[in-house]
Amino acid sequence: MKLSCTPWSPIQQIIIIFILSTIGIISTIIYFSMNTSFSFLVKTTDEHYDISGWATLVVSTGIGIAIAIAILIYTDTQQSRINDIILEQNESKKNRGKFVIKKMHLDLQLLKRKLIDIGTIYAVENTIPATAKDSYEQEVKLLEMSLSVLINDMQKFAYEFGDVIPHDILEDALKIYEPLRKYYIFAEKGKIARLETKGFVDATENLLVKLDKMI
Repeated sequence: MKLSCTPWSPIQQIIIIFILSTIGIISTIIYFSMNTSFSFLVKTTDEHYDISGWATLVVSTGIGIAIAIAILIYTDTQQSRINDIILEQNESKKNRGKFVIKKMHLDLQLLKRKLIDIGTIYAVENTIPATAKDSYEQEVKLLEMSLSVLINDMQKFAYEFGDVIPHDILEDALKIYEPLRKYYIFAEKGKIARLETKGFVDATENLLVKLDKMI
């Protein structure tokens, strides 16, 4: 899921300033109301007039607006930092995705070559003379072990970076990896029917075509 953070609109900023100013005004009025010694006296020709009520309103309004502006500036700064972090994370995820796709592409090319090689060796099994059977079986075993290691590594890689691999690509890859992994687990335990590699070669080729369009 792609992260995003939308900056406040001018209307939202005005509303926030109004709310914070109101809070500041009310808080200041309460403070001055509780402080009975506070007063502003204005001398006229005849007497003094206490204008503390108006002064309180003016002062509290100024304080409220100042607080609101300060908070708004702070939140805007924090929001800009959050946006920068989110953009950096999205860019990092994008770059990681490119690396993963390229790595998968290289591994699938190697897998395809190995499947073709071992398929060719399986195909000539019946033509191997009895005197060369042991050598043939040893070669098959080495190739199967090599394939088993490669497939295990590819499957672990797919699960580890599944968050940046498109779902359809991951699904197609696991349809190749899982049956092959199971086959070679059983192959190591004893002789079983030779794997029909053509279907896996075709599936690998189809997946490579998809990845070619993403590189």
